[in-house]
Amino acid sequence: MAGLLNTLKDLLGSLFNRDPKEIQKRKELKRIADFLKTIRPSYYKPGNARVLPGFASILYEFTMLLMPVYELLQKTIDNKDPKLSDLYRGYLIESRIPPEKRKKLKDFTYNSIRERVLNSISPESELKLIGHEFMNILKLFSAPEFNRIDIEYKQLEKLLSICKIDYEKILNRFDPKLRLLQLNYKPSFSPVPEEDVINEILDIYYVIWGLELSFGVENNLSLLLERLNKSNADELKYKINKTINRMQQLLNKHLAPTTLLFLIRAIKKDPFYAPEADKEMQHYLDKYITKLTERFQHSRDLIIRERRENAIEQDLKALFGEAELLTAEGYNEEYSGILNDEGFDSFKYIKPLMIVKSFVVAKFEKNMRENVNKIIIEGYFESESFQNRLSNLYYGCDKIMNEIIGFEEEFTGENKISVRTIQSYLKSYHSGKNVTSLLNRVVQSANSKAFSIIDDTTNLFYRLASTLLEIINDYKQNTPTFISNLKVIGGIKNREFIGNLVKDYNDLIKFVRIMKNFIIIDTTVKTAVKSSVD
Repeated sequence: MAGLLNTLKDLLGSLFNRDPKEIQKRKELKRIADFLKTIRPSYYKPGNARVLPGFASILYEFTMLLMPVYELLQKTIDNKDPKLSDLYRGYLIESRIPPEKRKKLKDFTYNSIRERVLNSISPESELKLIGHEFMNILKLFSAPEFNRIDIEYKQLEKLLSICKIDYEKILNRFDPKLRLLQLNYKPSFSPVPEEDVINEILDIYYVIWGLELSFGVENNLSLLLERLNKSNADELKYKINKTINRMQQLLNKHLAPTTLLFLIRAIKKDPFYAPEADKEMQHYLDKYITKLTERFQHSRDLIIRERRENAIEQDLKALFGEAELLTAEGYNEEYSGILNDEGFDSFKYIKPLMIVKSFVVAKFEKNMRENVNKIIIEGYFESESFQNRLSNLYYGCDKIMNEIIGFEEEFTGENKISVRTIQSYLKSYHSGKNVTSLLNRVVQSANSKAFSIIDDTTNLFYRLASTLLEIINDYKQNTPTFISNLKVIGGIKNREFIGNLVKDYNDLIKFVRIMKNFIIIDTTVKTAVKSSVD
């Protein structure tokens, strides 16, 4: 009866409404209605304004097929542990490399590179060789096996997105008692008002559009199964094959994007409605190669930094004796190790910052500050510009410890650039959130601030050393040029006082030479000879 009424309505509309657009709209809606009539079980009857149980029954079957697939994906590429998730995602790419060459990827981890370098006759040559070998490994990803990797990987990602839809919520519209985990439950679906489910149908269309299970999806699922359950992988692969085949049948007709689009257009009474769909192509292989390259470069740079730091141990002993270097609060090996283990950027300037802090405390504040201050207060300066230069250097050096303390307080406090922020991001990372760029940004900011302290301090102390050398050389003149009372400024212990200045100068130069391993500074100052002031 409803069909007859709709026919009469269309006939009368065509007789009295001569608007070409309206006529075209009615024709298209009629064509859509005719198509939907061919779907069995039936989804929708025009004029009824309800989505029928047939749609729910197909969706229910599709949902049951998805459940074991989603379980597999949750254990692998969608694992809550980001490390495991990355491991399985990487495996889908690495599995295309021949087994004997795939093993070589392990040669480029931090521990493997470090062991090779330590055991080599020429560490520099070994590092160059390792870099050359790594570039050869990257060439493997240009092989034909990788031509379709982005397409195939995107299809797997789309399948994962489909799995994540809340099907129980949608199906509850048709049967409120249904629970997907109750496998023995037999649903009893009823028609649902179209406006109650149109948004859910749109959600399904968004993710199903463009899905092609034939594009490597089954192969990728089989690879994940094999990696996850090697013992009964063949049996599970057979079940996956049956599942994928049945899903493909449903997707070819009952849940085809065209079918869903016609259903959406019929509900919206708009035959030209075109919902947006995901058409962006992700470059998964490029991202993998970039991550692999960054991990290699990070490991290599860390080893180079360690070698450089170990090379200055004798210089440090000459400067500080057997005393342990002072650590910076928060910005230390403990937290850097955690970051490095998780695969994030780590702290780059721990050792040089420790050296700076130790030098300021053990050398400048203990002896040097008093000696320089004595010259500024008690010296008779013949040159005002020289006096101002020495005073400015003194006050600049005197503020260094406050800069270090300020950095430590900020880094261990409640600020954006702090240990607390890093810990918060790590917690989010472990819960599956993508915070890599945010966390690396915090670490990079901390490194930048640490480097600024190191660079400024080294340059200040270098300029102080240069000025002290001028004072020492001025002392050797019969009549000092810059400070007229320089030969008597220390009273009866003046020679001892000047000797202390020479020691201060030499300590400064030792410090600068050590720091040249970490920053670029243009200096050719030589160590003062003690006898030069006798």
